[in-house]
Amino acid sequence: MRLPQFTRKCSCIVPTFIGWITLLTILLTGLGCSLFLINPFLSHTKQVKSEILVVEGWMPDYCLEQVASFMKTGDYELIITTGGPLKDGSYLKEYKTYADLATATLKSIGVVESLIVTVPAPYSQKDRTYQSALSLKKWMKDSGKSINSFEVCSLGAHTRRSGYLFKKVFGNQVDVGTIAIPNRDYNPVFWFLYSEGVREVIGESIAYIYARLFFFKG
Repeated sequence: MRLPQFTRKCSCIVPTFIGWITLLTILLTGLGCSLFLINPFLSHTKQVKSEILVVEGWMPDYCLEQVASFMKTGDYELIITTGGPLKDGSYLKEYKTYADLATATLKSIGVVESLIVTVPAPYSQKDRTYQSALSLKKWMKDSGKSINSFEVCSLGAHTRRSGYLFKKVFGNQVDVGTIAIPNRDYNPVFWFLYSEGVREVIGESIAYIYARLFFFKG
């Protein structure tokens, strides 16, 4: 009895030497473009017409100094600080949330207290930016504030994700802009040459993809 045939001969097309060089050139060009374009994409500044600046309170002091300079130039009439519980040091400080800490810092560097509103967020194991946006929306509702637009100020590559999540909470009823303050810990152009740049940009890239594709709250 003749056994069934399990294999057969077939021909396939493979690139020539010039073909391989062309493919490699295309791949390297794409990789190079990605390396230089990804950080500007994530560190997205999109300003809207607004006199309200929402500040993520976990940002370092030099970012809050920049925020204070915005107030001195008259760009904004109100700062709203956001953020959940401090990760460490809360037993040694009178401030228990990043929102409270940011408010105290802004006051100490010259921002008038009456121009600052503190909106702390509750503890959350994940989606902390989203929780900050929910807390802000609740504060607006409870205080009777009718706000048509605001800008979210964040640090570097975190900015686009923050803007997206705040917009997800507020929807089309509120015009949400973003302001990205560059991270001083690495060169924003050559971020891939710095360990901090690699951690932040790659991490924020993954987090942004997750937010866009797998985050369905609200």
